[in-house]
Amino acid sequence: MRTPRPTLYEQNETPGGSIYWEPHVEGIPVEGTYYGTIDEALDMYTKYAEMTGFEVKKRGQRKTKSGEVQHKYIYCNKEGVPKGINVNTLDPEYNKQKRNTTTHATGCKAHIRLVLDIVFGKYKLESFKPKHNHMLIPKEYKHFTKKQRKMNQSEKMFVVKAATNKIGATRAHNLYCSMKGGYEYVHGMSNDFKNHQRDVNQFIGESDAQMLINKMENRKNYVPNFTFQYKVDNSELVAMFWADEVAKCNYKEFGDIVSFDATFNSNKYNMKFVPFIGIDNHGKCVTLGSGMLLHEDTQSYTWLLTAFTSAFLKEPTMIVTDQDGAMKRAIEAVFKKSKHRLCMWHIMQKIPFKICKEIYNETDFKERFDKIVWNMFIEPLTFEEKWAQLIEDFDLKKHKWLTKMFNLREIWIPAYFIDSPLFGLMRTTSRSESENSFFKSFTSPGATLVSFMMSYESAMERQRYRQEKLDFNTIDAAPKCITQLDIERHATRVYTRTMFLIVQTEINEGCWNCTIQGLNIDEGCETVIIRDKKPNENKSLFNKKKEKKGKEEEKKTQTARDYKVGIVVPIDSIPHTPLTTSQLTGS
Repeated sequence: MRTPRPTLYEQNETPGGSIYWEPHVEGIPVEGTYYGTIDEALDMYTKYAEMTGFEVKKRGQRKTKSGEVQHKYIYCNKEGVPKGINVNTLDPEYNKQKRNTTTHATGCKAHIRLVLDIVFGKYKLESFKPKHNHMLIPKEYKHFTKKQRKMNQSEKMFVVKAATNKIGATRAHNLYCSMKGGYEYVHGMSNDFKNHQRDVNQFIGESDAQMLINKMENRKNYVPNFTFQYKVDNSELVAMFWADEVAKCNYKEFGDIVSFDATFNSNKYNMKFVPFIGIDNHGKCVTLGSGMLLHEDTQSYTWLLTAFTSAFLKEPTMIVTDQDGAMKRAIEAVFKKSKHRLCMWHIMQKIPFKICKEIYNETDFKERFDKIVWNMFIEPLTFEEKWAQLIEDFDLKKHKWLTKMFNLREIWIPAYFIDSPLFGLMRTTSRSESENSFFKSFTSPGATLVSFMMSYESAMERQRYRQEKLDFNTIDAAPKCITQLDIERHATRVYTRTMFLIVQTEINEGCWNCTIQGLNIDEGCETVIIRDKKPNENKSLFNKKKEKKGKEEEKKTQTARDYKVGIVVPIDSIPHTPLTTSQLTGS
């Protein structure tokens, strides 16, 4: 049983048994009415159809010798006779499953007829047939009609924008309906959203690379300080690099240590996305520039690094990569002053597979190896002595992989970077891998180049919004001090909130673990010798968790490390305001 609903039409039955529907609404067309143009009459009949519950379509017309329309018919869209289907049962294709189809044609005769009045130069509504031989669409179902399913510009843009955040057409439709307050307030169904996304991809088609280049070249011409370079080989896009003004400002402030990695397939052409990553003043990843490569060879990397250098006009202090040989050769060819550092994590992951299980699992080799390799407080000579002792103790002098890694010690062991500023800031390519994961939340490997670039821009908006939020947190409120030391109060003025919390912990622990052993003054420079005890002695003061018993109890012998700190600049001359992203961009 159907739910009773108020109707805008009357259902009648003829003596012969046929049924017809006749609308009863305001604005019914009146025969004899004049219209200035056919479009004016069409607009009138379309509004009448919307109120009534049917759709219209233009039909036959007759023109004069001068080409002017003399007669015009506008019918209900269910006018016409359904097409017959001829089936050949002897055809072997007949038994195959066929797509279910429907027809809208019912032979409806409802229409209006317009005739040109030569005297007045207008169109007269000569004939109006209001009766329909089919049920009219109730008001609550009108949003399913073809006219109402036609998407407007804002809905089309929402589909495209949603795709740049890795939201598919179906989810975009559900989300948009929720935002609008219901499905009936949205033009189009989920299939219409899917079809629009398909049409966009088809429009891009084979012109994908050219459209992207045109877009980036246009931005280069009109956006200040925007750099874009690309390389084409045999009419195929093989490499590109770009960086905007904000990226260049970030590189100026945070470009000392740079990591780059080429393991992320960003599009359906298998081009590798290569972001250059640094660490900002909040300890977060920041994108300093980006590239895309079709081939991972020395020539491609050399081109990319050359483009990077031409954009930023200086080399980074240190660049961190994995053990890719093509990267190493390209860095040696382009970066003459930068120090190249290999990712320690990738190297350390190989040790369980390179060392025999008896030595690795049943001895203290792993513990001793980690203490030597990860130690950033020893000199290179001390490292070499400890390495030689370890190799001798476990009889590994002929181990090829360990010998190879020892020969490469200057580009991955922390002891060889102690003279480089900020060398402890980045020892692995985990920052690049973290950014790859971040970008994957915006795009997919099957994306077109144009779609990928739109997703990249959305990712940059989120990353820079995060920077601005952290800047605001630093400016908005001052952190609480936990000691009475002037150095802590000074730290609240020169560090961002995130970095201050790290420094505050060091200051607090320094109150208990560090003691001044001596003070020397030479030509206005004060040199203070500070002794740093092991934290084990004061664990209870910091409410630290108890460590496991056993070997740890045997290591309670007191040890200490001395540092020399030279003080040249008075503390009052240091700037008191932390650097913010807005200051970097000059806004």
